[in-house]
Amino acid sequence: MRDSYVADVGDFGKYALLNALAGDDLRLGVVWCRNSEPDATQDGRFTEYPELRACDPDLYDRLAQMLKADQRSLAHVENNHLLPSNTLFYGTAMPAPKTPCFSAAAREAQTRLRSEWLNDGLKKLVGAELVFLDPDNGMAARAKKHWRSSVKYVFADEVAEWLKRGQSVVLYQHQQHRKLVEQVAEQQKILAAETACHAVSFHRRTARIYYILPTEDHKSRIAERLTLFLAGEWGKHFRAC
Repeated sequence: MRDSYVADVGDFGKYALLNALAGDDLRLGVVWCRNSEPDATQDGRFTEYPELRACDPDLYDRLAQMLKADQRSLAHVENNHLLPSNTLFYGTAMPAPKTPCFSAAAREAQTRLRSEWLNDGLKKLVGAELVFLDPDNGMAARAKKHWRSSVKYVFADEVAEWLKRGQSVVLYQHQQHRKLVEQVAEQQKILAAETACHAVSFHRRTARIYYILPTEDHKSRIAERLTLFLAGEWGKHFRAC
């Protein structure tokens, strides 16, 4: 996640989904998975979406005001209460090697930095019940934790760490260059090794997937809230996978 992505159409759908799932009784925690590497993409440029305002007028107007005031930053997201007021945030930048890790020692050192970053997040969000992981691209397939590109991903074993201590997880996933149904089936199989896994996709400009992994204690509440979310205005733009 980067500041330059804030308040685009993807953010609108993302915050609406998280608010719906958290409700009034599940404390939300957000891991921004902040990527401080230079960005050569044009992601975050879709900032005009008035046709979606009816889905959530209040949230839409808050994001529109942020755009108007040139407040496109994660700090402004946190301070403007786009998410529940008791939300916990973890925004430490993910560690990225400045040079390739050719030696075993360098790979081990970089992997250790990654583990330290995760452990710090686990400590900061210990009070959350529903944790949102927001990497640029989603779950890693071939990437390694010592690669420079690792800042774009979370890893399956990292997702498992949150679930192990009784926290439900929502994971952002960008669509890859293949059929959505094939990608979701493959990734759900990996994630479902830990718990039940719902998947929904948001279709505006590009497809964005959200994997929802509830713990046993949260399973019925989250399933009910997801059903209601898809049955409302947002159901025109989100769909179950």
